[in-house]
Amino acid sequence: MSAAANFAATPNSSGAQVTTANTNLDGTGTLATIFTAGASGSRLDSVKIKGQVAEGAQQAADSVRLFWYDGTNYHLFLEQLVPAGGAVVSATVANVEFLIPLGITVKTGWVLKASTHVGGATATYQVTAFGGDY
Repeated sequence: MSAAANFAATPNSSGAQVTTANTNLDGTGTLATIFTAGASGSRLDSVKIKGQVAEGAQQAADSVRLFWYDGTNYHLFLEQLVPAGGAVVSATVANVEFLIPLGITVKTGWVLKASTHVGGATATYQVTAFGGDY
């Protein structure tokens, strides 16, 4: 255990659009890279999942899955269920949105990846990670 506190020194926030259907629970198939830990490890504070359904479309019932990739294996980390919603009638009516607080330390080289079960125009998401590198 360290005698001194260690704080994230450099912001590390990134994300990707997740739109391709992937029903696999083992990390195979199409995954989007959301976050990569820095050379000395990172702190991941939160992940935001924001629906991107076009105006006039209806949000499909779905799930967004987050996987950790350690360089060799995939580990299912989190699955966020997304309820079906009404039609998005204008830019002022928000799509589904989740903010998942985490506050975890991530090992050097680990990568957070995401997939959507349904995919397509009614199940597209912007998944963004917020954290920092040590």
